[in-house]
Amino acid sequence: MKFRETICSHLDFSILIVASVFFIPFFGTSLSIDPVLMPQFLLWSVTTSILLLSFIIQLLKNSNRLDYNVLRRMIFPLFLGYLLFSLISLARAVNITEGIYEVLKILVSFIYLFIATVILSRNRNYYSILAKAVIVTATILSLIGIYQYFLYAFRKSGVEVLLLVSATMAHKNLLSSSLFLTLPFCLYVLLTADRFWRIISVIPIILGLLIIFLVQSRSVWLVLVLSTIATAVVAGVFSRKLDISKKAFLKGFLLIAVLLIAAVLIFSFLYSKSDSTDFLAERLQSLTSAKHPLNIERVLMWKQSLREVKDNLIFGHGAGNWRIVFPSYGLENLTPRSFKKVHFQRPHNDYIWVLFETGIFGFMFYMSLFVVTFVYIFKIIAQHPDRNHKLLSLLIFFGIVGYMVDAFFCFPKERIFHSIFLMLMTAVIVSIYHQSFGCKKTVHHLFMCALTTPSLALLLFAIVVGYIRLNAEIYTKRAYAARAAQNWPAVISEIDKGYSVFATLDPMSTPLQWYRGEADFLMNNVSQALVDYKKAYKAHPYHIHVLNNLATCYELQGNHNEAIKYYNKALKIYPQFEESLINLGATYYNCGRYEEAYETLLRCNPNTKDPRLKEYLEICEKNLDKHKNF
Repeated sequence: MKFRETICSHLDFSILIVASVFFIPFFGTSLSIDPVLMPQFLLWSVTTSILLLSFIIQLLKNSNRLDYNVLRRMIFPLFLGYLLFSLISLARAVNITEGIYEVLKILVSFIYLFIATVILSRNRNYYSILAKAVIVTATILSLIGIYQYFLYAFRKSGVEVLLLVSATMAHKNLLSSSLFLTLPFCLYVLLTADRFWRIISVIPIILGLLIIFLVQSRSVWLVLVLSTIATAVVAGVFSRKLDISKKAFLKGFLLIAVLLIAAVLIFSFLYSKSDSTDFLAERLQSLTSAKHPLNIERVLMWKQSLREVKDNLIFGHGAGNWRIVFPSYGLENLTPRSFKKVHFQRPHNDYIWVLFETGIFGFMFYMSLFVVTFVYIFKIIAQHPDRNHKLLSLLIFFGIVGYMVDAFFCFPKERIFHSIFLMLMTAVIVSIYHQSFGCKKTVHHLFMCALTTPSLALLLFAIVVGYIRLNAEIYTKRAYAARAAQNWPAVISEIDKGYSVFATLDPMSTPLQWYRGEADFLMNNVSQALVDYKKAYKAHPYHIHVLNNLATCYELQGNHNEAIKYYNKALKIYPQFEESLINLGATYYNCGRYEEAYETLLRCNPNTKDPRLKEYLEICEKNLDKHKNF
């Protein structure tokens, strides 16, 4: 009986750790286009639902183990403000279903943070168990990454081979930033645990740093440097409050320095044996060169996003709609390389992303979450009596600062692993703060009961949406294969299976109905293709291939005016879009507007590989000559 009571008393914590730390980071499927994003969102929603259900059961029993007064801490009203303005922003969304997914992800984050905080507040030993669990996961991720490096990239150079070193994170940069987020917990065990766990913690720290160096993730290099500097400054300011003797401080500093040096030495040895030294030099130069192509593209994208913010500064362009609205202001300022080879799905800056989608108030609430967390950290360091809690808070400061630096160059907000670890770090801080500093305000039991029931319903809705979107990705990936094999009936069949009102775009922002329209068009079913392209236009009215193909269908049906209208819309977004230029020229010619046709065709690159340009120009010149002779 006692054993059973012990299991039950720690059941929700066990679920939290097993799902969040041991299972979700390794959960994914090769059947979907993005192998981890939708599978992990679905599992995260299920996990949060189970944890909330457990909370409700204990709530109905009037369990004294639940300290839900934590909800009165400032961070939760601020989080609700961010959620509210994200929801309000949907009124301006072009594609509201994309926004619904984004709002649901914020909702899951909020509920997960609340439940995790309540659980961690219950037992101070949970922090150590959580940190040790993270060590296991970090070790496995690092070992997978090291294995992939020697398998794919050791004797080769270039980004292409390094991209294969991703473990279960789908991308090398995401693997690097994921391993960084495990460092606060690994370092905590290294500095506070017994001898066995200290030795074990060395493995993920060295391997994690080694992976970060080997895969050459520039943003995470900056994350390491800037978060270390920020943490050192805070440690210096609160040196007396940290209550760490000079001997212990030097011992810890030397230990971390030795691990870092060891990682650098191993990295140097491996690179001396590989063929990547020139490529490494190029990556290092790209960090400091403002003229590097990657930096130019990113800055141009940031500037254009900020210009677009002005039009909807208060409420934003709609949650989840950056990738749809961004092209509407034109892509001519981006380099041709960006347009032809890189399809940006996010601005690579979470702060601009949030500001763009949710407006200034949503952005202020989002930033306030970090500010309040830092206030909690500083107060814990300054006033908490427990030395280990102070150290843990300082290390989590290191982790959150690193997350924020990474968010300036990357997109951790989008990824489930990063969101979970940010919430876990925040939950640790809020729970320590809540335990240590009394909360005069309370939450009424009936209010809590009334709040949790609709929350559970919304989580179930999030599970349904997650399943639908995962299902859509699986069938769309099959459609890709059918498209590559030019099996057009199969393309239509797979798209029909995957399409849903909650899944209208693929991860590259192309409407699913566009693939269906292309298949119908290539089977000479122009009238049905027109129907498909109209649906695709509704899902993404600024996708230039949708606009171009919609215009072509109108032209083939003899509707020249509509064709010209949509070709011009495509060219307004990207004036150098050669396919639309040639098609528009042909449409003008069919209307008898020969001069406009000729002028449009002259806007094309004369060195184009499209044979139609030369043919159409010659035809236009002949007709213009005839009219002149008249």
